[in-house]
Amino acid sequence: MKKFFLLIPALVLSLVLNAAVININSGTSDALRKALNSASDGDIIEMAAGTYVESPSNYIAFTAKHVTVKAAAGANVLIQPQVPITIAEGGCAHFENVKIDASHLKDVNNWYTHSIYPVDAAENNRIILEGCEIYGFNIISSLICCSSGNKLDAVTINNCYFHDIMKSCLFIEEATAGTNIQISNSTFAKIETSSSYSAGVIDTRATSGALSVDHCTFYNVQAMNTDYAAIGKVKLTSGAVVSNCIFALSEPGASSNRTIRDVVAANNCLVHNYTTDGGYGMQSNVTKTNCVIANPLFVDAENGNYALAGDWTTMNLSPARGAATDGSDLGDPRWYSAEVLPEVDFAEPYQLVGAKAKLAGKIWYDSENGYIYGDGEHNKVYGTATWKIHASKACVLGISVNLNSGNTSGHKLRVEVLNADGNGVGEFAEETSTLPGVLSIPAEGDYTIILHDDQEWSSAKIDNITLSYIGGEVQAMPGTTNIADAWFSANGTRADSKISYTIVENGCWAKWNIALANAGNYNVTVNICGQYGHNYSVEFLKEGETTPIVVTKNETNYTNDATLYANELGNVELEAGNYEVKVSNAVGDASLLSLKLTYKGGAIIDIPGSIALNEAILSERAFVDGDGGLHFVDADHSWLMSEGYAKWNINVAADGMYKFTANCNTYGESYSNLTIQVLEGGEEKYTYTPQYTYTGAKEIKSPEWFLEAGNYELKLSNPANHSNGYLVSLSAAAVEGILIVDEMATDMQNIIDLNGKSRKPLLKRSFKGGMYNTVLFPFNNVSEAELTNIFGEGYELIELTSASLEGSVLNLNFSPVDLSQDTYGRPYLIKPTKDVTNPLFNSHTIYKSTSHLVKSCDAVDFVGSFIAGEVPAGENNLFLGQNNMLYFSQTATPIKGTRAYFRVNVPGGANMVKAARIVTSQNATTDINLVEQGVQTQKIMENGQLFIIKNGVKYNAMGQMVK
Repeated sequence: MKKFFLLIPALVLSLVLNAAVININSGTSDALRKALNSASDGDIIEMAAGTYVESPSNYIAFTAKHVTVKAAAGANVLIQPQVPITIAEGGCAHFENVKIDASHLKDVNNWYTHSIYPVDAAENNRIILEGCEIYGFNIISSLICCSSGNKLDAVTINNCYFHDIMKSCLFIEEATAGTNIQISNSTFAKIETSSSYSAGVIDTRATSGALSVDHCTFYNVQAMNTDYAAIGKVKLTSGAVVSNCIFALSEPGASSNRTIRDVVAANNCLVHNYTTDGGYGMQSNVTKTNCVIANPLFVDAENGNYALAGDWTTMNLSPARGAATDGSDLGDPRWYSAEVLPEVDFAEPYQLVGAKAKLAGKIWYDSENGYIYGDGEHNKVYGTATWKIHASKACVLGISVNLNSGNTSGHKLRVEVLNADGNGVGEFAEETSTLPGVLSIPAEGDYTIILHDDQEWSSAKIDNITLSYIGGEVQAMPGTTNIADAWFSANGTRADSKISYTIVENGCWAKWNIALANAGNYNVTVNICGQYGHNYSVEFLKEGETTPIVVTKNETNYTNDATLYANELGNVELEAGNYEVKVSNAVGDASLLSLKLTYKGGAIIDIPGSIALNEAILSERAFVDGDGGLHFVDADHSWLMSEGYAKWNINVAADGMYKFTANCNTYGESYSNLTIQVLEGGEEKYTYTPQYTYTGAKEIKSPEWFLEAGNYELKLSNPANHSNGYLVSLSAAAVEGILIVDEMATDMQNIIDLNGKSRKPLLKRSFKGGMYNTVLFPFNNVSEAELTNIFGEGYELIELTSASLEGSVLNLNFSPVDLSQDTYGRPYLIKPTKDVTNPLFNSHTIYKSTSHLVKSCDAVDFVGSFIAGEVPAGENNLFLGQNNMLYFSQTATPIKGTRAYFRVNVPGGANMVKAARIVTSQNATTDINLVEQGVQTQKIMENGQLFIIKNGVKYNAMGQMVK
């Protein structure tokens, strides 16, 4: 048996156990029975691929325990039991994703040998079958049975396939009470109960309990006579429902064939080739709701393919498509297949005709005259006609319902359009003779179009619905839009490559669908011509949003010029993606020619290197001149009265220290005082503001900043102070002579003995202020001043001098480190007074150690390692995390960079430790057992690295939170 344990804090000393996983293979005789006998309640038996033959001796017994028997991931598992599977004393037989060949079962009792059944009347006996295939049962009995004197609390069957069975599949005798039966998403095919055993295929005689059968397919399931059925006799007085199922015979059945018998409600079921009970095969006391008699049009039922025909092009369409209570297809979802939809590009007007519609309710199709109509002879006409299409592109359509000539009866028509997810993308209603409207197809994809007639006494005759392209195809930007792909408000007309409007009273608009491949800053220009003035605005609505991201306006710029006029509305900053762009005119009737977007910067720039000024995203108070210089000033060169800024999207190629240099000049006699910032995810990461104002040509340099590889924003801003700074160049340089000591690196070979060469070591690691962190220094002669500068005033650097166990409390005694001695290569604890990220140690010699460094004491050893090492497996090897918790692992754990751990040496090891504390030479103590009893903690391995999940928060093995 293989057990997997959760990682827990060592000082809690109470294990949280997972269920055991017992792995078996087909090479072991009676492997399933043996594993089941050794399993405990809640265990999992995982079966490798193969055929498992169980010998004809002793039952396969689930006694007083719930054990899950499942196939290993992707494994094809076949079980061939020769003895029954039994449940007793509140046990649960739970099978997942296995095949069971019941043809090998021995008739050990000569009459009532079942494949799976309870053998006592204990409470909570259960059967669960998920994703299983069962076939071949042919003994005079039932595959699953609960006979008199025994008890089953629940039977759950989901996503299963029963086929080629000569007897009943499930039988609950009358004396059994309270069984809750749930059967869903399953298929019962080619099952025939013989006259020598009186039971339906699913048969519950109990008067109490519940039966739910949902989304199941029954094909050639034949009960022995009219007293039985595919589902029956069902004696439940209530709580029996069959929904969304298909019952079909390959040929018209005899009077002995029934679908459902006795007290059951049937909802949205389809029946084919049954002759009894009016063709439904359902006894008269079955309450039927939305049940139909129709051919389900299986693709190839005789060869075991029960998929539903779904060709909307030829209307070879199963009536079971979309007929379920939730709008899905009827029957077992395992057979669902993709629908074949007509491809429509709308190059020519496309007509939705009645011959290719799915009709429901009181709407009919007149094949002789080619129209669909509401049945005016009945008061309630409500019904629908449905079409499905695949639109090959995003576009905007004109939509109209074309009524048959001579029709005078009333109607109330409504057209609804749904996307592939069932969400509405448009709905139009009209009570006149036609139904004009505009429909936006937002993207290439599958769409459902539904025509509703909601008018009582209506007999409207509808020839077709016409969909005509009027614009909206997605256009790549930046660039200039094509007027032919615009759609527009009712008070506009399109002619001569422009959209013209009458005198505007309530405003007018045109829209385009555009796609921006790159984020950036864009200039917006509306190209117009006219002689009565204008007032245009532009709104950018990003796909999936409900309010415009940007609205640009020009409220004062009018023209009487009848020729082309380029109306520049300013710059906008846009993300990459698809947009609907609406251009509105609130005044006048100027004709619209096009919308133009001009890229103004924002591409990602790799650093280190020069940063192109013309790729900046600029505020209104900044612009690039013809010589490529960047001005922080109004365009008329007046003094800057509000802050101007420029932003660049940068990509850092590799981890390292970087500094940014801005070469500035003044324009005229004014000043510049640039602030340099790096932002990550829109949040400030570093900021440098000069301490005084610069005049004339100056070089402004940021400090050295550590940046990991990735994307950032670089921002230069000039404050509003009568200044007009002028930038001639900008660059980013990697700082030379930096050696990064990355504790999570897998390759530390670049760390070598530098033989006295002075480098700047960067320890890439975070330290939590106010808590102890384990540390080793991989460089020599660290001064107190340097540590104070890095870790703050009042930091503690201490080394272990002794350790002892008093009762169950582990005292770890530490003393301050003498920095006048060489600190290199020994494990310490450090307690910063502030949070520290990636401290930089200037001009030190780097050392490399491949061996473990040990400080031995009576109760513990304090073990450290620089470069890749590991903490050996065993609960006596403890990590001190940044949250002052101790952890241990059942397996060897990588320890990379500068880390240390405790190895407990006391008799009984960590099991004797209930609490621990750090004691300094001043006799101050710090408890480190900050873990409450019962905290749920587990370990996971990702890409060979150990992580800890504690109360839903992810930490690495050192206790650092991982985002």
